[in-house]
Amino acid sequence: MAGDERADFAEGERFNDQQSVSRYPRKRFGYSPRKVLFCLFLNSKHELLSFEVMFNGSIDRAHVLPLEGLRRDIELNAAVILAQSPFLGS
Repeated sequence: MAGDERADFAEGERFNDQQSVSRYPRKRFGYSPRKVLFCLFLNSKHELLSFEVMFNGSIDRAHVLPLEGLRRDIELNAAVILAQSPFLGS
């Protein structure tokens, strides 16, 4: 799933407010014509445990299996934020 996708994120980074969460995908992906659905797994202190790309797709099609994100969440015993990359388009 994640592989090298986590390389530029520091584990332990905190997400204390909505703005820090909304900046995160822009920091990683910018604006792209490709859709990326990912999960941020956080501990009880809102610190990043893991960042993992779950699915890739286009603007009109993405194969998404929510149970995969839930399975990983249970493995990590973490809170999860499921999000998508910002989209560049009309």
